[in-house]
Amino acid sequence: MSIKQATSRTVQCLIVLGMAGLCRPALAQDSEKLETGEPVPATEQGAQRLPFQVFAGGSYQAQTDIDNGGDFSLARFRTGLGIPVRFNDQFTLATSLKYELASYSFGNRVDPWHNINTLSGVALLKYKLDEHWLVYGGPAFRFSAESGAGWDNAKQGGGLIAVNYTMNDKLSFGGGLFIMSQIENSAVVLPILTANWKFADNWKLNLGFTDLATSGYGIGVSWDFCPEWQLTFGGQMNKARFRTDTADEVGQDESVALTVAASWTPCKFVTGTAFVGIVAGGELRLESSTGRKLYQQNYDPAPILGLKAAVRF
Repeated sequence: MSIKQATSRTVQCLIVLGMAGLCRPALAQDSEKLETGEPVPATEQGAQRLPFQVFAGGSYQAQTDIDNGGDFSLARFRTGLGIPVRFNDQFTLATSLKYELASYSFGNRVDPWHNINTLSGVALLKYKLDEHWLVYGGPAFRFSAESGAGWDNAKQGGGLIAVNYTMNDKLSFGGGLFIMSQIENSAVVLPILTANWKFADNWKLNLGFTDLATSGYGIGVSWDFCPEWQLTFGGQMNKARFRTDTADEVGQDESVALTVAASWTPCKFVTGTAFVGIVAGGELRLESSTGRKLYQQNYDPAPILGLKAAVRF
């Protein structure tokens, strides 16, 4: 395998990691952090996490041109919940469920798919060895299919095992092994890396799973510029692979999103986030059930904006 092919394969696998929702550093660094994609509110750092969280959000990717004709826009709605269970000072089980509706609107006689429904879940058992080391792992699943398609042929499953090391209150990092099947494609087996670094007062860098407009693997730099507000500059790789309702075909949408997000935490129970950005490097692909390429086109960069809210009980 050439260096170019290996690099491409690694990037694709990292996208799948984020798509599965398994790489967020906070999962390993905060035994009470729920996997909802919300940034750590400035007013809650170091505070006790509440045991139940619900989030909902939406985004709109503006109309953009597709190479060789056609255009499309994309609206998303997402909701989910996270439930951690603390067994004792060493063991915690963090479970999350998410649902996303991605509604594509194509024009100019391009019509590969429409409404894509995705249900995903993960359950991670975390074991705290001491004040520095945390081991975690567990199963994950994902169903993604166009409305009208069968869910039995739209499943993906796998899991991970990983470890996290907290050096001090400013730096923690980790890694592990991830395995995940894909729809009509070979399974992913890949090492993973996560990091959380507070490199200056009120500034922090995160590497791993991100969850804003959708799930993906990325990096972000956050600034707590006042007690209730946080500003995050980030980049995220996204890959959606799903079963369509036509002859068991498989669709795919792959892109990179660059965003600026502002989060407001007026109290410890509520966080609201608004974001704007641009989606670039986009590619649409349609395959037969045997993997034969039926359609593949790049699309132009497009602006994206959205809102998200989380409530903790």
